[in-house]
Amino acid sequence: MEFRYVVHAYFVCKHFENDGLHRKKEWDEAIEEETKNLTRKVDDHELKIRSLYSIEDRLSQPLLQRVLLAFKAWCTV
Repeated sequence: MEFRYVVHAYFVCKHFENDGLHRKKEWDEAIEEETKNLTRKVDDHELKIRSLYSIEDRLSQPLLQRVLLAFKAWCTV
């Protein structure tokens, strides 16, 4: 019978203490989690940037035009 020993790479936080409360993560699991967190942050930033563009568009309209649009929207309610 032949056995192969597979070495696992673990990620341990820099404040790791062997007190039973900290858990080692396999390297690929830690990278996957970090990638998901970064993707979520990028998506959040993209939404913020898009909302800033819409605010910029609204602010770039002349005041009278904005007032007329607001009045028209108010009248249709």
